[in-house]
Amino acid sequence: MEVELKVLLAEHSAFMFGERREGHSVWDTCFAPIFEGTRKDGAIVRTPDIKELDAETVAHWKARAAATTNPIMRARYADCAWDLEKAISGENPPHEFARMAADAYISSAEKRVCSNSINGVEWLARALSLAKTINDQALVSRAVEAILAFRDDVLNPAEIGVWIAPFDLLYEGRGMLTETQQSKIITDLEAMLALVSSRTDGHFDPFGAQAAAERLARHYERRGERHQVHRVIKTYGGAFEAIAKDASPVGSRTS
Repeated sequence: MEVELKVLLAEHSAFMFGERREGHSVWDTCFAPIFEGTRKDGAIVRTPDIKELDAETVAHWKARAAATTNPIMRARYADCAWDLEKAISGENPPHEFARMAADAYISSAEKRVCSNSINGVEWLARALSLAKTINDQALVSRAVEAILAFRDDVLNPAEIGVWIAPFDLLYEGRGMLTETQQSKIITDLEAMLALVSSRTDGHFDPFGAQAAAERLARHYERRGERHQVHRVIKTYGGAFEAIAKDASPVGSRTS
């Protein structure tokens, strides 16, 4: 019975952890408790809590990662093993589980099994982070290509988080992009700025225009092209001016 309870806890914990993608959890890990509170006696309560887990838990995650054919589950089990083994048992996790998790995250995004597009972006961002952490350049390149492909395949002007992802995740990464890839990111942002700042095609979105313009401004600022910085900022400013003109004055009444 005790073994069954440990297995249940291992399974439950793996899919209940929250995520802090920058590794800022209370355990200095990516995965974090979804709840934390303080009892009347001052004791801290966390759910899940790695204090309730041990080396056998990590071994269970590793075995499940190797056995499952579901890429989402494989990613979760392998990532838990990679991210939490040191915090749970003090042992350094093998790099193979970072690779396994990254590969499974990429596969999940490529197969479009995510419940929404932002999930896909998050998976690919985690895959890239894992690949960089273990300095696997081939895996980094695969993640980069997957991020660019995801943006193209799941393109929707309304989903700002999807089409800004290539810039946010890749643009400032040293050596990650070819000149062609970097140029495409900027070209795509320019196209999106034009699309969402126009009121003629049904995609008008001042906040989308701002998102595109701010990233383009960083690019042109770096290149010393101040006239381009002013142009893109003026473009998104014009989008907000347009909706301001349409707004009714506060307190006005219609007859």
